[in-house]
Amino acid sequence: MGLGAFLYRLVRLLYVLLTFPIWCLVVLITHYLPFTFRPAPCRPTWPLVQRVFIPFVGRLVWSITYGVPPKFYEDYIPAQKRRGYIFTHEKALVGKEEWYRGDATDPEGIIVPEPVDVYWVKPDSDVWGVWPSRSVESPEVLLVVSGGGYVEGHPLEGSRCYEITRITGITALAFHYRKATHISRAFPAALQDIITVYHYLMSRGIQRVAIVGLALALLQHLGYLASGSAITPSLIPPIKMVFYSPWVDLTCSFPSFNNNMTYDLLHPTMLCTAAWGYTAAVRKYAARSLEPAIASLKRVADWATPEMFIIWGTAEMLDDEIQSLCENLVKGGFEHKLRQHRWEDEVHIFPILPDILSQNRKEALAEVAEFLLGGDQQSQAIKASIDSR
Repeated sequence: MGLGAFLYRLVRLLYVLLTFPIWCLVVLITHYLPFTFRPAPCRPTWPLVQRVFIPFVGRLVWSITYGVPPKFYEDYIPAQKRRGYIFTHEKALVGKEEWYRGDATDPEGIIVPEPVDVYWVKPDSDVWGVWPSRSVESPEVLLVVSGGGYVEGHPLEGSRCYEITRITGITALAFHYRKATHISRAFPAALQDIITVYHYLMSRGIQRVAIVGLALALLQHLGYLASGSAITPSLIPPIKMVFYSPWVDLTCSFPSFNNNMTYDLLHPTMLCTAAWGYTAAVRKYAARSLEPAIASLKRVADWATPEMFIIWGTAEMLDDEIQSLCENLVKGGFEHKLRQHRWEDEVHIFPILPDILSQNRKEALAEVAEFLLGGDQQSQAIKASIDSR
């Protein structure tokens, strides 16, 4: 990010911060007006605190995105190690050449596989106590695939991997795939990284993996590549996958993209910039169509499709495309493996947001934990666990 872009974003950030008191005053004054007469962005079920903070956080996100340099995270990571968790940092090394084939190869030879930083995160039982019992079919490891539009973010930020491992007691493996801040880190760099990490898991003899994350397109391509016999050792499909508000279509063309932009934490400029960056190499060299970089889910059938749980909100910009995704899964014959929950008036990735931005995040996390651990009988124990921790 150059000096000009930095100063421009600084001005935007100052504008958002300086006008925050005025924003609070507007919300308070209009709080008692009938819903249809409220000038500020608002959804019917939002309480006052969400009316204040959801649009404010959305403007904050708008003011600072995009383009965090990779070096930032090298200095930032140590500060994310939290009390109550046991960390192990390792490198997943680049594997055999035949692992990276099809969409995972760059015909220009510019984007090549690289070692990937992985972080084992385990909740400390001395701090958090005993977790609900797990069935023998529950996952051994949760592979956390962080979001950030493929151009930003780190899996140790916020609550991306902490809460789900704390609630379930299952060890999480988070990894920092390359972000498309430069054409040399664009698609298929992230795909190469997740292939490297999945082989790393398989090499440790782990048989039951569940995937929790947002990057649906990466997982589709991983499944497609794993379906062929050329990969050695063979990849064992995950037993379960959980998606928080997955970004399905990089064309940004569904109606909710525009209809919900005043309510969501995302912003059209963010998504368009992210899609442009992620597909930079594909567009520049025109050696293949854009289809590999845009999720369609038609390739999921090539893998032994695991159970899936898709969770999202009606107030997010991605609402329509996620609904379309679920409809296509049902049409494709995966209804018996699909669980979905569309929460009213919730925004993007609400299960991993702070309480002030979501009324239903704890209930949603309880559903996710129940899905991962298996067995309805554990539901009350899980909910109690979330409330107490």
